[in-house]
Amino acid sequence: MPKYSTGPDLADVSMMLRAVEELHAVNIILTISLPQEGRTGLLVVKATAQLRAALDTARAPSVSRSLTIGSGDPSLGAAAMFRLMHELDRDCSTFWQQSIMPL
Repeated sequence: MPKYSTGPDLADVSMMLRAVEELHAVNIILTISLPQEGRTGLLVVKATAQLRAALDTARAPSVSRSLTIGSGDPSLGAAAMFRLMHELDRDCSTFWQQSIMPL
């Protein structure tokens, strides 16, 4: 019997990542690390969206979000990363809109 997906998988995360990059003209950098000592979880994933139009990439406007993946279940990790991309999309919309608002 075939296994049916009950939520987003890594292909969905990849699609969402590309869509956010195109929509907001940003480059998204994903950083995966171990949690700091004394903190729970298996991995920490940080997503940083850096505006492509910035001339100085060292000081380019950026927005970042992070999450801790606490389960070894790959479907839960993919769902958390999908949510992370959604939150980053919302933050980019808010941040870039504020940066072009007149004073």
